[in-house]
Amino acid sequence: MDKDKIGLNNEGEVILQSEVDASDELRTQQWLNHKHEDEIEREYLELKQCREDLADPRLGGRGSVDEIPQIDNLKSTEDIKEKFGIDDSGSLK
Repeated sequence: MDKDKIGLNNEGEVILQSEVDASDELRTQQWLNHKHEDEIEREYLELKQCREDLADPRLGGRGSVDEIPQIDNLKSTEDIKEKFGIDDSGSLK
């Protein structure tokens, strides 16, 4: 974290600028994406099993499973911003 810099942009917003090698950042993002995909898959399977259990007539259900509703409160990709640049030595950061 010793390469981090704090500053203000033109709109007066606080920004944190970190210098990380692009290949390291790509590896980190790939790992995080894979981790999130695994978590989503696990949660989806748990939700599916829960809905099947709730529909079970032996447990007071109707016997049919309703469709899973669409998710409408996801963060917009426009709300998530990350910028890359070239440092003084010409490396992508």
